[in-house]
Amino acid sequence: MSIITTVPQGQHYDNHSGGSTHSPAAMECDVTFQSSCRYDLGNSNQYNWNKLMGFFDSPAGEVRSARWGWRWSLEKDCIEIAPFIHHAGTFVLPPVSQWIPIPLNTPIRVKVKLDRSNDQYIFTCINGGDVTTFTVSVTGPLANTYSGACRWDLLYFGGSQAAPHDVTIEFDNVVFSNCKRIHGATQSWRVSYVDGDGNRNSAYGAAYTEQIISAREGSIVVTLGNPQIADANGTC
Repeated sequence: MSIITTVPQGQHYDNHSGGSTHSPAAMECDVTFQSSCRYDLGNSNQYNWNKLMGFFDSPAGEVRSARWGWRWSLEKDCIEIAPFIHHAGTFVLPPVSQWIPIPLNTPIRVKVKLDRSNDQYIFTCINGGDVTTFTVSVTGPLANTYSGACRWDLLYFGGSQAAPHDVTIEFDNVVFSNCKRIHGATQSWRVSYVDGDGNRNSAYGAAYTEQIISAREGSIVVTLGNPQIADANGTC
């Protein structure tokens, strides 16, 4: 999936409506900040975080979201990105140690992973040969959130101030991983899949047994038996 998305001057939302995915475990993509991402608002809103990509926990509204944030640094003359989390009504803003400088017109790869069992969000950025990972813990369980239909979204400008001019970012190779429940029918079973970290993996079991896996969308292939495959509703 390749998307070039623009927030028009005077607007907050881009010209791409995002979409939905079921039982998400991770989202990742390549991102290129174009030259139009340089801006000077002339006030303290310059330091607000815009939104880059990630999840909302409901198509109808936002109670929890996990996204990479971004902004233009006048002092450093570059983009800065950092984890930006809205969890159960509280914003978890990034400390200075989580600000990553990114040049314009240079592809990077970013990822947001939901680590429900440890009540954490894991953010990864690959910039050339540099891999940076931040683990952000939150108060309150994640086990029953982001279940069922979940909204994903891309570019948003703001903060409180709208885009001062057209702002464009290119997104490529957008990939989702989902929580899946694999349940054996009347015989032994095995499936192969690409896991949430991008590695080829397999799951198998005897009749009537089941496993919960995190698999990239469309990657599950049944190699033995006739197992039932269903969304795991946020339990992985």
